[in-house]
Amino acid sequence: MTSRTPRRHRRLALMAAGTVAAMVLVPGTALAQQDPINNVVDTLHAMAGAAGAPAAPDVPQVPGAPALPNLNKLPVGVPALPGGAPQLPGALPLDSSDDSPGHTTKLPVTPDHGSGFVGDVDLGKQEILDLTKYDATIGDDGTPHSDATVLSLLGNQLVGASQDAYGSKLSNPTAGIGKLTNGFLTLGLLYDYVSAIKGDAGPEATAADGVLGLCLGGKDPDATASYHCKSAVLGAGVAEGLGHAERDATTGHTAAKSVNELVNACTGGDREGYTCKGLLGAQVLHSDSESESRTPDTSRQSWLVALDLSGKKILKLNDPAHLSIPTECGDSGIVCLFLNQGKSIIFNTGAGSAQEALHLDLLKSTPIDALVELGQAESIAHLVPPAGCNPGEKGPCNKPECSDGIDNDGDGLVDFDGGPNHGKADPDCHGNPNGPSESGPGEGAGNGEGAGNGNGLASTGAEVAPLLAGAFALIGLGALTVAATRRRVGKHTI
Repeated sequence: MTSRTPRRHRRLALMAAGTVAAMVLVPGTALAQQDPINNVVDTLHAMAGAAGAPAAPDVPQVPGAPALPNLNKLPVGVPALPGGAPQLPGALPLDSSDDSPGHTTKLPVTPDHGSGFVGDVDLGKQEILDLTKYDATIGDDGTPHSDATVLSLLGNQLVGASQDAYGSKLSNPTAGIGKLTNGFLTLGLLYDYVSAIKGDAGPEATAADGVLGLCLGGKDPDATASYHCKSAVLGAGVAEGLGHAERDATTGHTAAKSVNELVNACTGGDREGYTCKGLLGAQVLHSDSESESRTPDTSRQSWLVALDLSGKKILKLNDPAHLSIPTECGDSGIVCLFLNQGKSIIFNTGAGSAQEALHLDLLKSTPIDALVELGQAESIAHLVPPAGCNPGEKGPCNKPECSDGIDNDGDGLVDFDGGPNHGKADPDCHGNPNGPSESGPGEGAGNGEGAGNGNGLASTGAEVAPLLAGAFALIGLGALTVAATRRRVGKHTI
């Protein structure tokens, strides 16, 4: 064998390398119309897999498990779903609980609602006192209902009101003070407000009541509750409630909230998010619960004493605690005191929570059993799809994102035309009602031809053209050298 044989082998190898490169880059160029870098890499991976490379094992998943928010605050637990709350096959609920031994907080059950009370006193299983008890409910059929009981003795409502669909009522015996002073001084005394409406946007229910609401130095002559007090010198309230629930008629998603406090005051500013943004604020007891089905998610708080200074909460006694005599509060408990107890649940189509600030039971299970509960709030909300829709569909009735009436990407822009009463159109829809995504044009956006990423130019494959030309050059060079070698075969001995 002569010394030219290795050269021939090298030339053959050169041509083979060029052929392999072309095999990789030709399909990669077609994919590069969408993503010139990642898709070429994907092609390499696919070819490696076709050549017999072992595939990575699948990661096991829970069938149908939903995306659940804020899992860091939800210890593992799989309780039964509340009442009539629906569950898709294979989805597991998660819950969290602050209950102490001997105390069980009952989870709320559907229909969706925000409800609670500031005070409840029973003696020997007999109702003695109910103070600012409220309930705002939306049925699965979309019917709203609200009920507010400011004061009830021995099971008889003395001050309160209720409202079925549709309308609203406001009662405040001292409303004239605000009108007389043009809002400088307003007083809500044994007041209540109930509302149940079912407009085009969806059903809504509100039940608010309280014993006393004061606003000094304000500008709203109709202010009743302390949370109505804006831009005032002093706002204060005693035993105030509030329950609210609303459902979006387009999507079927629901939100519900319940608040209650015993005493609160805020000086030199407004209250925002249960915190006084003024000079000094204070709350005694408190308690709140909020739930929504869109995420889904829920929150619950309750504190016995809280102080606010210059818009910041500097003190909050919010830890669960209990005192029992004997140690375990069973059926024979003499003193059973529980503070800041509560429970939450998040399931595949909604969420709910219940929170109780103070629970005191004296001489339990005796004829003179005395039960005092202060600051109890609960809420639950779940998806109720509009007629013709199924749970879990993307958007209402499976409509494309560019015409489903929802701000899907959260940028404040909605649909191809701004959506129903939502404002500006989302430019990512390119004026196309069938656009499947508000996050980018995607398939079907614009005219569907040559769509690029966002507002940039479409990729043409130019990024890999030099590589492709080089591959073909290698093939040609290899072929020429092999041919030249064959022409010289007659002059050499092999």
